[in-house]
Order: sequence, then structure tokens, then C-alpha cells
Amino acid sequence: MTVPELTPAIGWEPSGSEADRAFIGPLGEYAQIASSLTEADPYAVLVTTLVAVAAVIGARPHVRTGDTVQPPVLFALLVAETPKANRGVSWRLARQLLDAAAPPDWGQVVQGLSSQAGLAGTLGLRYRQAPRTGSGGPDVRSLLVHEPTFARLLALSRRPSSPLPWLLRNAWDGLPLDPLRHPSVHHHVGLVAHVTLEQLRAQASLTDASAGFLGRFLFVRVRRPAPVMDEGSVPAGVTARIAALLAPRLEVARRGGMMRRGSESMSFWHLKYGEIAADDPSGLLGIVVARAAWFVTRLSLVYAVAEGDSEIRRRHVEAALSLWRYCRDSAAWALGGRAGNSLEQQLLEAISLAGPAGMSLTAQSAAFGRNITAARIAAARGLLEERGLIETVVRATANGRGRPARVSRLREGH
Repeated sequence: MTVPELTPAIGWEPSGSEADRAFIGPLGEYAQIASSLTEADPYAVLVTTLVAVAAVIGARPHVRTGDTVQPPVLFALLVAETPKANRGVSWRLARQLLDAAAPPDWGQVVQGLSSQAGLAGTLGLRYRQAPRTGSGGPDVRSLLVHEPTFARLLALSRRPSSPLPWLLRNAWDGLPLDPLRHPSVHHHVGLVAHVTLEQLRAQASLTDASAGFLGRFLFVRVRRPAPVMDEGSVPAGVTARIAALLAPRLEVARRGGMMRRGSESMSFWHLKYGEIAADDPSGLLGIVVARAAWFVTRLSLVYAVAEGDSEIRRRHVEAALSLWRYCRDSAAWALGGRAGNSLEQQLLEAISLAGPAGMSLTAQSAAFGRNITAARIAAARGLLEERGLIETVVRATANGRGRPARVSRLREGH
């Protein structure tokens, strides 16, 4: 059964100075050089290296937003247009720079979360290692996770017993992942995951448990550039030069603490914050953009660290905003009709998942976490009925007793 889409896919093509703002500092330079010499997408390389650097510098450098501490924890979901664009070239290039620039004792790279308990098992192994801080504070373990089959995580998250949604949410939020047995252990986790557009659209749903952690990911639309012989490569000298710039800055950042915005960047952020707050779509896209300000804050912090600055400057906020716009519109494109501002599309999808038996009005409210008023849902349902996509009928109870329920279901042929 195919769910009809009510809204077209959204694309965003940055150009000129808008694109240049995201590719600043050594990470931006590396992404541009690497993508020009290989078949890697420049945004995929940029975001992957940002996630890697965030994992390496650990939890000590942070920004305060109100009463909340924002550590440099980043998750990225690279959504490939086609299977050929999903071969992990950007990860290979980012890992090449990471191996050259990161101190040997920074943490651990984990390749794949291959089972329901994969993340929990990996973190459990880390508990048996000696604490890394030695300062009497929380024991922080750094991990960089590469998940090449994100579709598998989406499938696993649907299982009622799966710990993945909870673990991923807590990891991104910087909370203990085992508060009962190890309340003082905080894992500083970076995550880079890959999926094709077809896989994501087949798996992602507003009614899934996965919706709770999809909002912690930066979505990146990955396109395959012109073919390069043997996928291309970056000369060792280029990697060594950029790594030589990064290495001492990463060491300093690992010993750092709270970072503040400079006066100019603070004024600029006040100006732009309202624009971000006003972006409030419904559905899955609404979940993805709900933490936009936090994403921009964390990205600006990593940009500042990569440039060796002790404070976040306006150029770092501009770069983070430019990259966020690309990631935001990547999410709108990737999620397609499931992502737009249309409450009708979200309701249509939920009714489709209910199957021939239909979806009761109570269940429709529950599908939106009871955060949408009955009047708004009724208006959306009426529009779908007018378009001939669904029908709402009265269904008697199984035993013939009690009050009959009104249920909505897809009309035949949809």
C-alpha cells in the first residue's frame, strides 16, 4: 500500500558566499580539497570531520545556553540519493584526517552497531577500563561510532525491548547511559550514520520510536559528483599539513572549559535566534528542527576549536548557520512528504499504517502525542476526506456492546 504524498520534496542549492560560509578553517579547507580530488560529497566530508573533531575534544569544552550545558556532541545522518553515493568515501577521508591529527589516547572508534544491544554492549566494555579524568569529576569516555547501515537501527528501534532510542537520546543529551549501575560514567559519543533515500523513506515514520532520536541528527544530502578514477585520493602531504594545524588545537581544547561567544557574535546570534525559533513545522521535520539552536551552538563551538580560538566569533556562528540551513533542507528533502508543514500528510501516513481496520479518532490523537488539538486533527481529516484519500466510518465493537467507534481508513485504490 503506497501512501500518496501531499507535498513535493524540497531541495536547497547553496551558492556563492552562502556556501563559502560553511567551509571555513582547516576543516572547511580539507572538505573542499578532498571532495575536489575524490567522489566524496563536500558537505558529507565537512560534517563527518566536524563530528569526528567533536568526539576527539571531549566534553570539557562547552557552551551554556540558559541553564543548559551544550557539549560538542554531534550526530550526523548522511542520506545518499543513490546506492552509488552511499559507499562511505566521506568517512574514509575523515578517518584519514582523524588518524593524523587526534592524540592517540583520545578514545575509541567503533565500527557499526550491529545488533539491538550493540551500543549498550560497546559502552559496557568501556566500563571495565580505567577512568580517564582522574580529577574526581565524572568519568567521561569518548567514542566515535560509524554506522554504515542506519536502516538497521531504525528497524531495531521498533522493537519494544530495544534500548537504542533511549541510549541515543541520552548520549546526545550528555546524560549517563546507565544511571543505576554507573551514574558517574558519561560517554561522550559522536555518531556518523549512512542510509539511502529509499531506505530512509521506507523506514522513518512519525509513529515509530525512532522519531524520538531522529531529532538528534544533522541530515546531510549526499550526492555523487563526477566520476573520478578509482574514487580518487587525497595526497598524504595535504592531510599532514592540515593535521599539523589541528593537532595542537585539539590538545588545548581537550583541557578547556566553558567557551563564550564574543560580543559581536552574541549580538549577531540574538539577531538570528528569532529566525530559528520561528521555524516550527509539524511532523517529522518539526522533530528534526526542534533543536536547531542547539545544533548551531554546538557546530559553532567545533568551528571555533578547529580554528584555535578561545571564544566563538561571528564567523563561527555564520558558518554554523549556513551549515544548519543545508542540513535542515536536506531533512526536508530526505523525509519528503513525511516532513513538510502538512499535518494532513502526517495523519494520512498514520492512517495508512493502521491498515484495513482503520484508525480510531482516539488513536489519531495519540499518534501525535496528544499535542495536537482535536479541532486541528478534525480539520486535517476533513481535508483528506474531501480529497478522496480516506473515509471515516462507524465501526461496531467486537461484542456488539458499548459505543461504536469512528475510524478512518484509506479509501480503496490508495
